[in-house]
Amino acid sequence: MRANAQKTNHFDSIQNILKIQKNELAKAKLLNQLSIEFKNKNEYKDVIKYGNEARLLLENYISDIKNDEEISEVKKVLSESYINLGDAYLNRGDYDIALTNFNRSLQIHELLKDKQAVGRDYNNIGYAYQKKGDFSLALQMLEEAIIIHEENNDKEGLAIAYNNIGLVYWNQSDFAAALKEFF
Repeated sequence: MRANAQKTNHFDSIQNILKIQKNELAKAKLLNQLSIEFKNKNEYKDVIKYGNEARLLLENYISDIKNDEEISEVKKVLSESYINLGDAYLNRGDYDIALTNFNRSLQIHELLKDKQAVGRDYNNIGYAYQKKGDFSLALQMLEEAIIIHEENNDKEGLAIAYNNIGLVYWNQSDFAAALKEFF
């Protein structure tokens, strides 16, 4: 019971700060934080609500910014909104909308030259194609993720990509190939 009260207080705290926050970027970060809070509770309708609020806020705000460093920061936070939205739509079975959001995140990370994030985006896109049943595209995206993760020595990213490849083979009933990827 106490953990629930703490979570409610945390949610209320974020809501209260949001009401008084004037900085658009800070508001978007708080909205993304709310989105993650709901994602952790599998409440995808609210993930989408807060993710879209953050996305719209940032898409409008970015046109007013002249400083390149601040533009990069806004883009990073915007990509987080797209990832949250992609995760929510993926978990709801709306694979095409999930893919749209994951691809938007990928575009941002490629512009920012954030290789590790690009690898994660390819993992997300590959996983979404796997869930959609498009195994060929899933494997293409996941192989791309592996190349990027190897270049960056990202062991966690590699583990996720190999696991996702294993899931592709598993879903095609190619259990020998799946086991090879899992181990």
